[in-house]
Amino acid sequence: MKHSREISSFLLIAMLLPLNACGSNDDAAESVVETTAATAAVVETEPSRTPHSLPDTLDFGGDSFHVLHSADFKRYYFAEEEIGEIMNDAVYDRRIFVEETLNVKMTDYLLDGGQIHAEMQKSVMSGDDVYDYSMMHCIAGVADLVTNGYLYDYRDLPNVDLTAEWWNLALMEQLSLGDKLTYGVSDIIIPNPFVLIFNKDLIWDLNLDDPYQMVYDGTWTLDNFISLCTAVVSDLDGDGTMTLIDRVGVMGIDACLYSSFMTGAGQYLTHKGADGKIEMIVNNEKMHTIAEKMLRLAETPGAAWCTPDENHPTMDTGRVLFYLGGASYAESMREVDVEIGILPYPKFDEAQEEYLMLDWGGLTCVPNTITNPEMVGAVLELMSWDSANGVLPAYYDTILAGKLARDDDCRNMLELIFDSITYDIGLNYFGFDAAFNEFLYFIGNKVIGQKNADFASIYAKREKSLIRSIEKFYERLEETENANN
Repeated sequence: MKHSREISSFLLIAMLLPLNACGSNDDAAESVVETTAATAAVVETEPSRTPHSLPDTLDFGGDSFHVLHSADFKRYYFAEEEIGEIMNDAVYDRRIFVEETLNVKMTDYLLDGGQIHAEMQKSVMSGDDVYDYSMMHCIAGVADLVTNGYLYDYRDLPNVDLTAEWWNLALMEQLSLGDKLTYGVSDIIIPNPFVLIFNKDLIWDLNLDDPYQMVYDGTWTLDNFISLCTAVVSDLDGDGTMTLIDRVGVMGIDACLYSSFMTGAGQYLTHKGADGKIEMIVNNEKMHTIAEKMLRLAETPGAAWCTPDENHPTMDTGRVLFYLGGASYAESMREVDVEIGILPYPKFDEAQEEYLMLDWGGLTCVPNTITNPEMVGAVLELMSWDSANGVLPAYYDTILAGKLARDDDCRNMLELIFDSITYDIGLNYFGFDAAFNEFLYFIGNKVIGQKNADFASIYAKREKSLIRSIEKFYERLEETENANN
């Protein structure tokens, strides 16, 4: 399912920077200038935020609020002091605001993302009130914590308004299995879609069609993406073989980066059926067509790579047209000589109404061993509300720093990307299942890696195993719910 986050105001903050457009769409740039001026006038006369509804009298006497989360993403969620770096300081300001407003002390514990669910499970099984809140990997342990009944129902948390704009109730309900809302999605968590970072110099030098303009026109499709990839391929060293030292169309270092091409084209792996249970919906004509299109790309020597080879070409070499990665990858490109841009994944065809961006971001949860739900609810509500005041604008400003700050098209693309976030429920609950993996990573592993587009055969071979995995999941869930009733 798809939802739209209210991020336009955050991006417009960044747009108030000097508008020195080096994008290729003059009309779009003029539109941005007009919109920015109008928005600036509105900001002066209207409140920018809906106020939260927490009572002013809340005081938790200095109690500790313990958070378990991944060390990989600490920068985006917790900071111990101000250091003069925009993201760190915004995170620190949020922490101090919450601590002083509610009289609490926030403490975070760091683990590798894949280890968090095991630590959560251990603490709940021991009955210890060790953690109040956890930021989970998007897949690891997501199913186990639910089927074992280890999580608190967000609907039962006092002081939380799940209908407020800083919560994504639609997604939480989509992730709910059974009778509880066990995973929370709010503005605390920054969306993490993969994007296409592209080499604008190659587009200009080879006189190729402008992909920014295609996005504006609604013609940024798989076919046009593939055409650009194949157009740039060149045997630079003249040895007659396409290798990683030649000019390539698209580079992705992991198969998961290619999975988003399916979602971008409107092809989901799963959905919730009429009975509320997860169903596979991927074995259809559209999926077969997507596979065939991507095979055409894979069979063009040098056009597409899916390899973790440490010698793979990066954007700064000037030999890659498209590089697949997270939006934050653009941060590392600030000082390179190559002019870069950011794009959404392409649509299936022009008839597809919307661009769709699969979110690989983490989920949040509360263990059922908490002893002070009033405090937990208040902290989560205030953190979620305050994130839009500083943390989210800082995140976008960080991506848009350096040369990208002058690219109005890039700002427009980021707004579109974060307004186009969508989710595939099967990814979160079955992403590590062996059978599901074959479908999830089919484009990267099979089509690009092995030049095999025969999805129907692989699905037929794995279907029974996956269906049985889903059945077992619901059997465990029912057992837990019956035991707790």
